[in-house]
Amino acid sequence: MMMRDNFAKLIDSNPDPGIIRHIAVVPNQKKTFIFMIPKPGEVARYLTPVYRWLPSILKKMN
Repeated sequence: MMMRDNFAKLIDSNPDPGIIRHIAVVPNQKKTFIFMIPKPGEVARYLTPVYRWLPSILKKMN
C-alpha cells in the first residue's frame, strides 16, 4: 500500500482534522512532522488517532 493510501485511510476514519493542519512522514530520516494549531483541551483528542496510526504505517515502510 502506498503512503497516499495510508493517509487516505487516516482521513476516512478521522474526517475532522481539528487542530491538525499537516502531517509529513520522512522515511529516510525516520521522522514524522505534525503541524497543528493547538488549542487547550483539544490536542489529545486530535493527536490520539494519529499516534495510533503512525506505528502501523511505519512498520510497513521498513
